[in-house]
Amino acid sequence: MEEPAEIVHLIEFPIDESFTITVSESTTPSLTGSSLIGDDGSELGWAKWLHARTGADIQVDLYSFLDATDKQNLMIASGDYTDILVGSLNYSGGVDGAVEEEVLTNIAEYAEYMPDYMNTLFQNINNVAAAYSTDYNLTAFYGINDANAKADYGPVIRQDWLEEQGLASPETYDELHDVLVAFRDAYGATLWLTSYGGVPGDFSGGYGFPEYCGGAGFPTEVKDGTFHFAPLEDGFQDYMRMMNQWYDEGLIYADFLNQGSSDYPANELFTGDKIGVWFTYVSYLEAEQSLMENGVIAPIAWPSLEKGAACEYGKAPNNSGVDGMGAFSVTTASDNIPLLCAIFNEFYTEDGYDFCNWGIEGETYVVNADGMREFTDLIVNDPYSLGANIMMTYYFFKDGPFQVDFNRYLASYSDKQLEAANTWTTTRSAAALSTMTTDQSYEYYTCQSDISTVYQEYVVKFIVGDKDIDADWAEFMSQLEGCGLDRFMELGQLGVDQYEERLVGVQEIYDDFWGN
Repeated sequence: MEEPAEIVHLIEFPIDESFTITVSESTTPSLTGSSLIGDDGSELGWAKWLHARTGADIQVDLYSFLDATDKQNLMIASGDYTDILVGSLNYSGGVDGAVEEEVLTNIAEYAEYMPDYMNTLFQNINNVAAAYSTDYNLTAFYGINDANAKADYGPVIRQDWLEEQGLASPETYDELHDVLVAFRDAYGATLWLTSYGGVPGDFSGGYGFPEYCGGAGFPTEVKDGTFHFAPLEDGFQDYMRMMNQWYDEGLIYADFLNQGSSDYPANELFTGDKIGVWFTYVSYLEAEQSLMENGVIAPIAWPSLEKGAACEYGKAPNNSGVDGMGAFSVTTASDNIPLLCAIFNEFYTEDGYDFCNWGIEGETYVVNADGMREFTDLIVNDPYSLGANIMMTYYFFKDGPFQVDFNRYLASYSDKQLEAANTWTTTRSAAALSTMTTDQSYEYYTCQSDISTVYQEYVVKFIVGDKDIDADWAEFMSQLEGCGLDRFMELGQLGVDQYEERLVGVQEIYDDFWGN
């Protein structure tokens, strides 16, 4: 990590002049429909804090994310933009097209007005690679992930049943198989798998490849600069054989075919003792435990093939790069972009770091006897029953343009949640890093859509036994090839190669910033 460059602020706050910033922001309907705020976005904690600190008038059009697409489309069609668009911009020409067509501003040209943001962003070259576009435009203030982040999703088990059966927590597929046999015979319970359109996900990592999962929208990845697709991997057929065996033995929750897309089970499945192993989020653990009358839930490791060989895959933590969920994209609407950049730079100052992560001391957090920050009941046990994430969104930020302090999540974790976060954290992200032109991307995703249809059909049939993994494998490959598999792999590799080429330009930007 480089030493921070000297910070020089060209504009002093608060400003004497009148300056208004308009913001378009979507959020959860639970917040917009609550008595806490309604649609008055100017009452959001970050807007009030920024106004008090800089003197700028912050006007926020706040609305449900259910209306976000329509709102954004109307704004773009009319050409009447707010100064800031919060979240992803669904623009046909992508980020670079939006800059070329004067919808978004390349704020890299105003770097001198936002030194704290640039210093934070350039602490890691992965941040720069993620934040800058294909044509090296920087158009937003991004959330910067914490290198100390941990996983927030993974498998859990009925610990009380394990103890009743005299079994240890499973680490391998073979051990998990034996546990599931015991659970089936003693309790009539099964393994619940996440489902993406009826296709199981989040379970193949021990075989050395990702499938549909929280970290990858499609079973592809990049290893050592090479693009990979799961069915072409050596372990895929073995994985399918195992899944078919487990299904035949009654170890897998049979109704996964009908549950649509879901990454955690309905409450009645685990409270009704119908499942003994399932997947869930850290934030749901204690709530699920509270619903259990007698059962005890505990996290388990992602299974591997061999004892002591940790699974590389799962849902890797967001511990590098940037987060676009709450990014503040800067349009061309403002008549004073330098001042606007200087204002939002305040989120990346020391005071901004404290506020964006924790809010106001004495209101949303306190410092305990050990010198550690803790959220108050206003956040973790709020009187509106909205939940911590929504209260954070209202009083400061859940997601937004700031450097994340992961300790704010750990501060609210129970011992069980801490154990889960540590147990589930894996080393490899399933995301395939790629750079494509608009035309290449269109062709790639057209192929992927057709391939996905065949993939989903055959994977399900292999698992339930409607197709034989050996006798029907050639048919499966033929169907994939008929959907343009060769071109899909070619484009996938091209995207990887172009990403690597782009990194050369990113390295130049990075080195230039640090004067190397």
